[in-house]
Amino acid sequence: MGGTHRERRPGALCRDDVVWLAPEPDRPFRAMTGAVWRAFPDHPPYGGEFDDIVPHLTVGHADLPAMRATAAELARRLPVRALVDRVQVMEGTDAPDSWRTTAELSLRGPAPGPRPPG
Repeated sequence: MGGTHRERRPGALCRDDVVWLAPEPDRPFRAMTGAVWRAFPDHPPYGGEFDDIVPHLTVGHADLPAMRATAAELARRLPVRALVDRVQVMEGTDAPDSWRTTAELSLRGPAPGPRPPG
């Protein structure tokens, strides 16, 4: 799965105490998730908690009224266009400020340089 992926975020979604943005199309992100899971089958996404992994960008966590207000504000600013050129592996807990990036992977492939002889 090389290269970069362009995404369009068509809507802000609010569920429970989370607001998030969904990429469109989501197929490249589902394919990446599946490839990582196949490479590391003992480590399913989200610890195997969900049957269907929905690609998304989490915007924030707060009480439901705050998240609804955030989703409404985001909706006025959409669509957002972005070039996705890296994946960050993160881990954390529900504790405030516990999330940390543990790895960053480029989707651009190796940097251009001299070709090896032969």
